[in-house]
Amino acid sequence: PVFSFGGGGGGGGGRQGGRPGRRQEYDNEDDDESDEEEEYRPRARPGARQPPRQPARTLTAEELKEQGNLAFAGGQMAAAIRHYTGALGKLESEGLAGDDFVALKRVLLSNRSAAYVRHNLHAQGEADARACIAAAPEWAKGHHRLGVALKAAGQFEQAIVALERALEFGTENNTQVRETIKELDFELGQRRKLVDAEREKEEAAATARAKRDKAKALKADKEAAEFAERGKKTAEEKVRKKEAADRQRLKDEEQAAVKKVEDDIAALAAKEETARRRKEEEAKSAAAKAESARKAAAAKAVADEAKAAKLLLKKDKRAAKLAERADEPEPTPSAPPPPQPHAPPPP
Repeated sequence: PVFSFGGGGGGGGGRQGGRPGRRQEYDNEDDDESDEEEEYRPRARPGARQPPRQPARTLTAEELKEQGNLAFAGGQMAAAIRHYTGALGKLESEGLAGDDFVALKRVLLSNRSAAYVRHNLHAQGEADARACIAAAPEWAKGHHRLGVALKAAGQFEQAIVALERALEFGTENNTQVRETIKELDFELGQRRKLVDAEREKEEAAATARAKRDKAKALKADKEAAEFAERGKKTAEEKVRKKEAADRQRLKDEEQAAVKKVEDDIAALAAKEETARRRKEEEAKSAAAKAESARKAAAAKAVADEAKAAKLLLKKDKRAAKLAERADEPEPTPSAPPPPQPHAPPPP
């Protein structure tokens, strides 16, 4: 969009003061930011003769404003900003007051706001526009400048409010401002459509995520149920195996107990048989010993009888011999005969 900028003539009286602005294209050339004051000079063509340089002099606020306007018209925003800033600094020292002071101040702030915006310094442009409105609340151009700065900063809704205020106070560019408002409404509509589309996209994505999450949750629940079922079956299988093992163990223990009883019975029977055989052997041995003793006693008895008979026979022979000797004459005494051994009594 193209906007006008206030001119000289002391800023003009009333809300529509100032001269018509010039239509300019955006151009960010000449970023020179030095504080040295200088006049704006159009660029000379190559080969053209240069006029002799005049000695610099101190410019008034009005002259600095005109220099700023020329720089702005030439697309040199940095130089325009510098001149407008210098002019604002001259206001206090030049002793302007009342309506003249306000008129010049609001024009300088308005023009510097436009220069800031074209220099892509939107925050500074907005600040100057608000300062302009504070200096002249009912001046339409200040609200116009604020709308332009806010639009450049992408704050379309606030820009529309500011531009509508400019229309209320009777801006000199009503048609252009209304077109800008329509453009901003269209842009806001497009933004809302983009926002709605993005929201719908996000909602669709959220719905898709929710579906995926639900599907994942269902899958996880199914897997958990299957895992639980497998765990249940595994646990039941373990219980069955344990019960079978317990039954087998009890059966083995019963069989072992029965076998032990049978082994004990067999061992007892073997022990009893051994004892019986040992008793039989002992009885046979005792009988054999008794028979042997009997036989020995019988043999001894026979031997004793034979010995006794022998001794008796020998005694009888001795008695007969004594008897025979008694019948014989007594011999001459001689040594007595040796004593005879005493025979044992008969059994």
